[in-house]
Amino acid sequence: MSESPAPTPRAPYVREMRPEELHAATIVCTRAFATNRFQRWIGSIPRGSGYALPPRDTTLKGLKAQPRPTRTLYHFQAGLIRTMLLTGGRVLVVVQPKEDGTEEIVAVALWNRPGAEIDSPGVLLRAKMHRAVLGDAWHPFGGWNIGGLRRALGAQAQYVKCHVNALKENGYTHRDAWTLEILGTDPDEEGKGHAGKLMREGLAFIGNKPCLLEVPSPQVKKIYEHYGFVETAVLTFGKGRVDEQGLRCSKTDTALATGFPVWPMLHLPKA
Repeated sequence: MSESPAPTPRAPYVREMRPEELHAATIVCTRAFATNRFQRWIGSIPRGSGYALPPRDTTLKGLKAQPRPTRTLYHFQAGLIRTMLLTGGRVLVVVQPKEDGTEEIVAVALWNRPGAEIDSPGVLLRAKMHRAVLGDAWHPFGGWNIGGLRRALGAQAQYVKCHVNALKENGYTHRDAWTLEILGTDPDEEGKGHAGKLMREGLAFIGNKPCLLEVPSPQVKKIYEHYGFVETAVLTFGKGRVDEQGLRCSKTDTALATGFPVWPMLHLPKA
């Protein structure tokens, strides 16, 4: 008697994140942004070091075993996802169906709706963003602390100024625009088209609204340009403090402390 052929795995697809998937989505984002220059700068990660990649199957309990900087990055990503849930934003995920009927998240995109105040004190507190700044129960006062918070707020102020000017030049206000806060793919899943799925679905959903984002990588900038985003400014962060990869320089490495660029970008609806 011949064996039945194995069922063909279903293809990855896009859907909204379910509330119970917050941790799984956060692990994907933590892994995806571990080499992000901006996140390294905010976290004051030194040269010769970096964020450790938590295993894909890291549980909430298992998070305790991760290094402090990795946990801080996790808390920031979790807080950002919560701000979307609290303010009506969209948390989209690409999931890979598995043979046992479950689905694994492999990529995440956060779309902030027009006019949402995700950085208001009330929203940030409810989103537990303070864990990224102050630390968690395992390491109190072990987060970004005041220096990291100051860097993050300063960068955000510059982003807002650039975006407001770019929107005004095109006849819009900031309350007209969506913002792609993050789009990240698990490092083990890159090159499989997951980011493209999220981008196409997101842009189709927002329709005739403009969209904003910031990108610190020239390679990723080219990808966004492929989808119609245009550079509206170029900002430099960390000059005199960090190298081109966002890593903190020592006193003997000051010649390398060039800082790194970030490009605010704008996507306009088709005429």
